[in-house]
Amino acid sequence: MTAAKGKYRGIMPTLRTVLSEDGVRGLYKGNGANVVRVIPVYALKFALNDEFKRLLQSHPEEVIAGHKLLLAGTMAGAVQQFVTYPLEVVRTRLALCSGMGVQYKGIVDCAVTTVRHEGARGLYKGLGPTLLSGAPYVGLQMTAFEVLKRTSTDVMVRMC
Repeated sequence: MTAAKGKYRGIMPTLRTVLSEDGVRGLYKGNGANVVRVIPVYALKFALNDEFKRLLQSHPEEVIAGHKLLLAGTMAGAVQQFVTYPLEVVRTRLALCSGMGVQYKGIVDCAVTTVRHEGARGLYKGLGPTLLSGAPYVGLQMTAFEVLKRTSTDVMVRMC
């Protein structure tokens, strides 16, 4: 394996370069978009998962089986990713593009500039692969959450 060319040649040299060129603020470039993204991502993921579980129940008291939990979580993940994906694109561009000579003034400027130059579709570049990997991941995540919640609740009930 050969050494990387350019000024970024490993974690510590990169850290030194970022700090010397941009100061401590440089370590957080693009993080505002991540903070703005986190709330709707998790709110939608959990709310949609609960709604899809409810829709998949045969009757209100049904304890949903694993395959239905997985389906509900996967559908929730797909919808959540579709809705919040523009924030992913903006976050990524803010974090990466300044090192490539592109300067954005912030989250809104990045989104507006992207739409102006690429159309609204520019905010969805890469959505296909993200859905293919991310939606099943959310399905597994939500299923694991539900199973662990049920298990911990059962354990707590037995202990009391």
